[in-house]
Amino acid sequence: MLGIILALGFEIRVVLGICLIAMIMGIFLNREKIKKQIIHSGVIVTGFIIGIVIYKIIAMPFGVLENKDLEFPATNWIVYSLNEKSVGRWNNDDYTAVYNQKTYEEKVNKNIETIKQRLKDLGISGWIALAKEKIAVVWSNGEYNYYNKLENVEKINILYEYFAGNKRMFIIYYLQICKVVLMFTLLISIIKEFTNKTNGKYKFIYISIFGAFLFYLFWETLTRYSLTFIPLIILLFGRGIENIEKIFDAKNITLKFNDNQINKINMTKLMRNTSLAIIILTVFLGTINFEKYAVKKQEYYDKVAVQAKNQYGFDNIADREFAQTFKAEKKFNSVSIKFKKENTKEKTNYYFVICDNNGNELVRKKFDSDSVKHYAFKTFKFEYIYPKGEEQYIMKIYSDDATEDNSIGIYTYSGGKNFDIYPNGKLTIDGEEITQDITFKVQNYRKRTYISKKMYIALMILILAIEIYSLYPYIKKKGM
Repeated sequence: MLGIILALGFEIRVVLGICLIAMIMGIFLNREKIKKQIIHSGVIVTGFIIGIVIYKIIAMPFGVLENKDLEFPATNWIVYSLNEKSVGRWNNDDYTAVYNQKTYEEKVNKNIETIKQRLKDLGISGWIALAKEKIAVVWSNGEYNYYNKLENVEKINILYEYFAGNKRMFIIYYLQICKVVLMFTLLISIIKEFTNKTNGKYKFIYISIFGAFLFYLFWETLTRYSLTFIPLIILLFGRGIENIEKIFDAKNITLKFNDNQINKINMTKLMRNTSLAIIILTVFLGTINFEKYAVKKQEYYDKVAVQAKNQYGFDNIADREFAQTFKAEKKFNSVSIKFKKENTKEKTNYYFVICDNNGNELVRKKFDSDSVKHYAFKTFKFEYIYPKGEEQYIMKIYSDDATEDNSIGIYTYSGGKNFDIYPNGKLTIDGEEITQDITFKVQNYRKRTYISKKMYIALMILILAIEIYSLYPYIKKKGM
């Protein structure tokens, strides 16, 4: 059963192969007879093969195995991993270069050619520098850019602001602290593993994590990719905490620097002083940052309506009119739209217009292709529009001199026939509705404090209360 589950997971995401390898290695590292080890590993591999067959049988009726030339070979993700500009991430130019190859074999050959060239250009020192950056991308981020997944909602409220909006900093800090604690306890448990060779039940986890670490040195990287292995790291969290508690609860720790020198550390006194220092530091940081976050006003774009996803970019606007409807119930004074700029040879002019549901023009802005950056949002600011309740508006983009061969494009997203990424609006091109939506953000641009004084004080009191409650057992102990 384990082998079958790993196989089905492997077909969804190839990184599950690491767990299979780790499991087999863990079996052979256990102190059992070789016959038992062969039988155990053989059963898992057999299950894995059965799982692959089951997947093929299930997938065949859906036609996913009919045309291999539509597939992207595994080498494609190695090409991404060697892209210095994108720090090993997915890259549109790399994707397009392979997508344009007609057959599977041509895709493989194109990738191998690119891999060879990039390894030559990077050299050993360049690859090491890139590998260090990729390690940081995959393993150091605690929030995994979760807010990108939460950005699109039908209605924006106060919870949105604190979880996915401009006030998400506190949640991000919290998640980053959790990630640091997890990685620290992982380090402690690894050290324990090297000092306690009799305990072998964690070997599979250590090998899996180490395998993932190596895998993403040579594969495409992304912040969320290490999320797959967080459950395994959490399994080691308890063990790491137990070892840390033993250190913290010890009255003294003896460090031997050499045969003649012995140094004793009074852990009771050290923990008491450290706990008090943490609380004092929190008060200090909270005090000096009060003005920055609760008093000083800064510029913010608070979202009113949003469709932030993009998948397809129309090659050009040319002589067509793009009209996107949206709903808003709060006042707004700016709209940001994501443009594509790859087909502009000469300067061309465009118009951005907002109308109410009755067709009355509320905003008109003229702009040109020189003011647009590729794969970036352009923001249009205007006088406040005040909806009376939830009202529908129409924003239009068109040109009076762009042509098919000389025009910017607009990024859009399609969730497919049965899924509307932005149900509060629709996109039409020259009056014809299509199953996509423009990538846009309707915003309230203003100067304000990051957080109110009352909320800042309340958060600081909460943080201090948690610290005092957690550290009080160490504070009340008297040093020897």
